[in-house]
Amino acid sequence: MKIQTEISGKVIFKPLEEIKGKRVLITGAAGTLGSALAQRCLESGVQDLYLLDIAESGLFLLEQKLNMLVSPKQNIHLLLIDIRDEERLENFFGNTAIDVLIHSAAYKHVPLMEVNPDVSVEVNLRATQALANLALAHQVGRFIFISTDKANAPKSVMGACKLAAEKYLSYLSSIHPESTMFISIRSGNILGSSGSVVPLFQNQIDHGGPLTVTHPDCTRYFISKEDATALILTAGLKLKSGRYFINIATLVKIEALAQDLIEASGKSDLSIAYIGLRDGERVHEQLIPEDIALSSTLLSEVTQIVDYGLENQAAVWEDLTYPKQNASNNHFVQFLMTLVEEYKPTQKVKKQTI
Repeated sequence: MKIQTEISGKVIFKPLEEIKGKRVLITGAAGTLGSALAQRCLESGVQDLYLLDIAESGLFLLEQKLNMLVSPKQNIHLLLIDIRDEERLENFFGNTAIDVLIHSAAYKHVPLMEVNPDVSVEVNLRATQALANLALAHQVGRFIFISTDKANAPKSVMGACKLAAEKYLSYLSSIHPESTMFISIRSGNILGSSGSVVPLFQNQIDHGGPLTVTHPDCTRYFISKEDATALILTAGLKLKSGRYFINIATLVKIEALAQDLIEASGKSDLSIAYIGLRDGERVHEQLIPEDIALSSTLLSEVTQIVDYGLENQAAVWEDLTYPKQNASNNHFVQFLMTLVEEYKPTQKVKKQTI
């Protein structure tokens, strides 16, 4: 596939001494990114690797794969835990010292989160906030939060939740500068990840088409999982607390990606159908934030987003009240609009008291 060749191989991963002999926890470990990060950690010589996910089969299959890579001095521990289960997580941290926490667990499907905003708020924001508090309380050395380019001037519930979580972690860093390091890293779309457009197109090809594209001009930023994991882990272990984004993602026209896959399949008679943008989607994602101060880092592929006024965030986070679980979808969207001023939802929102 031409586009895959263009996207891959931009970064050469070197094992990281910072986690050699350390204890590392990865949430969302059974996912495409989490499982690739687990492999990177083993390559870097971690002593104890804790893999947390709610997906039973995914964890089992990941263990089978990693068992072929693990050395006699390394230990793999499986944790079948819902990231929202604060009691079990508290018990885990109370009994296990963790050096580095990589938080990959999230609900990432944009249109699905638009119709389930309560779940997105609970998993992508509230659970992240609770996990960060536990990391701080139990003196975890580094908390690496995997965010998304959809947090940039968000139009979706998922993006707004991710941006809010970034802001909370930056706030924690500002009031506890000598404690846990909180590093948020935005990545573009992982090419070929589960639930993403490439597997969707491949399935549509297998069933005779058509391949569905939202808009003829639609573009997205893509990065290979190999490059993403190398940069997430390197930046997360070498940079100071702050918000960052990977700047080497490749801009891809989705129509061209579909045509590329059709050509690779040899089924030139397959067609492309345009289905229109869904709530939360936009024609073009933004990689580089606008009207925000940026700074270079020791990694040329990673740029820092400079935060100001974090000391003024206390009133926002200390007095935050989440909507009740039985609240309407509209209620949750309004909650996010109040919390994240940059959030401009594509769906219609009715004004109501929250």
